[in-house]
Amino acid sequence: MKLTYFPSKEYILNKLILIDADKKQLGKLASMISLIVQGKNSYTYQQSIIQKNKVIVINCAKMHFSSKKKFEKNYYHHSSFIGGLKKEKMKDIYNNSPTKILRYSILKMLPKNSLRNLFMKNIKLYSDNINPYNLNTLKKIIY
Repeated sequence: MKLTYFPSKEYILNKLILIDADKKQLGKLASMISLIVQGKNSYTYQQSIIQKNKVIVINCAKMHFSSKKKFEKNYYHHSSFIGGLKKEKMKDIYNNSPTKILRYSILKMLPKNSLRNLFMKNIKLYSDNINPYNLNTLKKIIY
């Protein structure tokens, strides 16, 4: 008889992970963060069990974009009224707050269900090198 492995709560590892976004590409960084937050990088991954891995990303202001994307990419938003299409360039959003672009791309890579907000609460983004957590206790990820 074949049995499905179902890990108990004591075997689920909830980790606090620090990622440095300096010279990292936006899409690769966002996909890696979304996998970590969902727990898909863990060997104890079960779809029915929520793993509460927390991710801290520093240096979001030093992210790398491909050639012309920073100047040509547009983000659209509609207000649901006639003629309510809003358009913002990536350059303007990045100059105001560099963390918004990364947060938006991570949000689009997460599953579109009720768990999305729970996953987004476990992500902290900082535009500079300083974070309020103790750097010595965190596991650093370099890819």
